[in-house]
Amino acid sequence: MDTKVLDSILLDKRKFIETFTLIANKSQELVPFVLNKAQLDFHTRSGQRSIILKARQLGFSSYILASMLHEALTKPNTNCVCISHEEKSTKRLFARLQMMYESIPTKYKLIAEHQSSYELVFERINSQIFIGTARAPVFGRGDTINILHLSELDHYPEGKAEE
Repeated sequence: MDTKVLDSILLDKRKFIETFTLIANKSQELVPFVLNKAQLDFHTRSGQRSIILKARQLGFSSYILASMLHEALTKPNTNCVCISHEEKSTKRLFARLQMMYESIPTKYKLIAEHQSSYELVFERINSQIFIGTARAPVFGRGDTINILHLSELDHYPEGKAEE
């Protein structure tokens, strides 16, 4: 791939997602992650802070995970955190993130120097993505979080949303 073309893809979040990441469709086939109408609308309108009140199955969590992946791979010192309401959901979100990461051709991605069942760490540029559970006793205290996604906020244990 031409260096100018590659640079333009890496700098453009939508191009990056649609060029390099795969996602499982409703038929469980891995297909290129092409933004749907709702995701594209959010992508073009989103600002610093967004609250999404949405119907189910529009793909917002998938879009946000892909967006976090782009940010963590292309912007040094970026800490992305996604919090889910329960352990099962946390595992599913991380599996989706990991599938997206693994779908990027090796020659176009940073290697994660550290991977666990809940995080990808790119030490070379000091960036990471962490997927956690709202039920954890302590989470994120003292950390600088650049991008935060609170998934299924209304299902968090009492008091955890405010915390």
